[in-house]
Amino acid sequence: MHVYIYRCKHRKETFLYIPEKDNFEEVPDSLLGMLGETAFSFDFDLDDSKKLIRAAAPEVIRNIQENGYFLQLPLVKDEKSH
Repeated sequence: MHVYIYRCKHRKETFLYIPEKDNFEEVPDSLLGMLGETAFSFDFDLDDSKKLIRAAAPEVIRNIQENGYFLQLPLVKDEKSH
């Protein structure tokens, strides 16, 4: 599966993965509104064996197949470690 990654300009470390460049039809309008402006970042071929930093490739693929997109959010810092 080929995926296109968009960076959310006003939400640090938040990325939207979609299967077709510039096609946001499957992404809910309410989510697009919350994300604000996005910018194309990069694209790549994704398969189950691909190593991703913040998500498991099979989970990303499943979300895209079922929902038409995958939203990668920033890591939540453990409040107890501060």
